[in-house]
Amino acid sequence: SITKERTEVILQGTSSPDPNDPAAVWQEFDFKCKPGDLWRRPCFISPYHYRLDWLMWFAAFQVRASLDQGKQST
Repeated sequence: SITKERTEVILQGTSSPDPNDPAAVWQEFDFKCKPGDLWRRPCFISPYHYRLDWLMWFAAFQVRASLDQGKQST
């Protein structure tokens, strides 16, 4: 179904030897075909399907559903 809010899973990484260091610089991994930026053109590369990108989009729905379920049980 269509919702008014969009939850997204964001993966970040750092090349810092100590990721707990406050000076560590974290960068977001960009998926070429994952729906994200509303102003970016949709990805269409035939005959390939960027499966991981697509699954990351659906993973956000599962995270949101589990968060909503946790709120109802309290």
